[in-house]
Amino acid sequence: MKFWQTCFLAAFSWVAAGCGPERGLIPNTHDGRVPDVIDFSAQLDSTQSHKRLITLTWAYDTVRYGTDREQANLRDWEVFRSFNDTSFFQSRGRTFFPTFSDSSNEIQLGARDSVVVLYKVYPSGYTHDKIQFTGKPSDIVIVTIKKN
Repeated sequence: MKFWQTCFLAAFSWVAAGCGPERGLIPNTHDGRVPDVIDFSAQLDSTQSHKRLITLTWAYDTVRYGTDREQANLRDWEVFRSFNDTSFFQSRGRTFFPTFSDSSNEIQLGARDSVVVLYKVYPSGYTHDKIQFTGKPSDIVIVTIKKN
């Protein structure tokens, strides 16, 4: 046997001896604990005092999880907002209803020609056995506000 064949055989034997029995993957236990956000959309409107108003609406799969939010493990939703950037979202608060309205001063144009506002929603579950699950974030909804 040649030297390189001996080295290869020795290395293979060493690797094979270090391998243990095949282990299965640890099952994922958090998916599906909190319903996903679906049908997330935004509508741009104005208030009676002519301030710009963004109304967000969304839902969750009531066929799969039912309409009882406690049984579906859906305590509330937390709404996050960002301007022009998908890397820095700030919380705008929690809501118990699948709707959120934003007419804050930051979305009013003032001297600007336009503003791009991004929103996403995180569903939160109830605390069970000292564990509270947070669901997957929604898709990002982008609202562009331009001067008329």
